[in-house]
Order: sequence, then C-alpha cells, then structure tokens
Amino acid sequence: SKIKYITIIVYELTGGQNDPVENKGHGKKDYNKGRGTHTFIYPEFRNPNLIRRTIPMNADGTWTLEEIENISQSDISADALKKEAYSNSGIQKISIKAGEVNHLPGIQTFGYAVEEAPFERRIDIGKAQACGISPGPKFRLLKKGFPVKMDETDQMIQPDQVLIPNTVRPRKFALLGDNCAISKSMESLIQGVDVLVQEATIIGENGGKDSLIRGHSTPSRAGKMACESKANVLLLNHISCSVQMDEVNELIVQVAKETN
Repeated sequence: SKIKYITIIVYELTGGQNDPVENKGHGKKDYNKGRGTHTFIYPEFRNPNLIRRTIPMNADGTWTLEEIENISQSDISADALKKEAYSNSGIQKISIKAGEVNHLPGIQTFGYAVEEAPFERRIDIGKAQACGISPGPKFRLLKKGFPVKMDETDQMIQPDQVLIPNTVRPRKFALLGDNCAISKSMESLIQGVDVLVQEATIIGENGGKDSLIRGHSTPSRAGKMACESKANVLLLNHISCSVQMDEVNELIVQVAKETN
C-alpha cells in the first residue's frame, strides 16, 4: 500500500527468550536492521513516512505499550484540569501490556492485555461537609486519591472517608497470538480477565502431541487456560477451515464440560 499523507510508527518489542536478535549472539544489537523485515518483500519499510521504534522488555518479562500515567498533587491545578478535561474528551484511559507466548522455535510471538484505568470515585458531599470540607478544589484532590486538610483546622481527611465505593470495576481484555503454551509473565497478565481470546487450531485424538509439533493450542488447553485465569468469557479463534460448523459447536460443549 502507498503511504503518502500519514506517518506510521511501528513499535517493535525487543528482548525475551525468543527474540531473533537477542539469541543470535550479535555483539551490538541493532534492532532497526535485520528483524525479519525483508525490504524486497515489504518495500513499505523503505518509506520515509514509516518510522520504526523499539520497546525494551521490562524487568518482569512484560512489555508496556501504553501506560496510565499517575498524576501528582502538583499537577492538579486549574489550568492542568482544564487541559486534562479537553484532552480526555470523556474517553476512558487504558493500559496495554504484552507478554511472550510459545509458538515454534525461533519464532517470537506475543499476547496482549488491555485494561481500563480505575474509574474515578465520586464524592459523598454529605460526608465531606460533615468532615469539615466544603465543595471546591479539595474535592478534586480527594477524587484523585490525595488527603486534604479540613477547612478550619489542620486535621487531614483521607479519601476513603468521603469517597463512594465504585460498583463497576475496570474491564480487561486479552488476545493471545499463535501458541502451544504461554510464559509466566503472560499468565500474570491474563489473571482476572473479562474476555480471553485464545486459539484452538489443533483438533483430534492426537491433539496434545500435534500441539507441540505445530506450535498451536487445542480447545481443551484453551478452556483450562480460561479456567486458571478466571476469565469470564473465552473466545476460540484460529480454528482450522477443515472443521465443520457442527464440529465447532461440539468443541464449545466439550470445552465447557472440561473446564466447569
């Protein structure tokens, strides 16, 4: 495709057990060259409007693609709040993290977990006024999780004393790439997920053996993973086109029986 009027940034995750550059014994690792992007096949990578940037692996074996920034007390000013309100436009912030999954030797594949930021809690105005705090800038500090002084004294009021508990928790979604197993770091990322998307390519009596040889998962393995991660919903994808729809329905029943 032609790239003329927009700039595209490609983020490449570096490091990990299956990194093709890390594990070739290179002296100086140049992640902008030789990472399987053959320009004679993909001429787009020669386009000046396509920028390649790298994201190094975190100490815990995950990668952070999008992070929810923590706001400091000094950031909460009238001008900062106006800017925040304008930039947010009511859109909920999210975090995006990645972890390695095991596919085939020499092929690095990933899974991704997307999670909403905790919802901002509302002020119980009656409790706040009973604690000696009038509506105003202090309400904003409390909602952001900072303690404030009472209006008439130096006594500190903690946010939990006046905030209403949230009845809705942030949602979490995970999408796993081709795999026959996942890393410990990926296991931690999918804990408590609302929706888990996992492949179920290998079907048949030799599923377990074929899974390791071909580097793909089975329906029962996907079901076990959903059960262990306490996923609310499991979506199976990457199902072989040779499988008929009635077989797919049988697979769903099979996974439900094996994991409940």
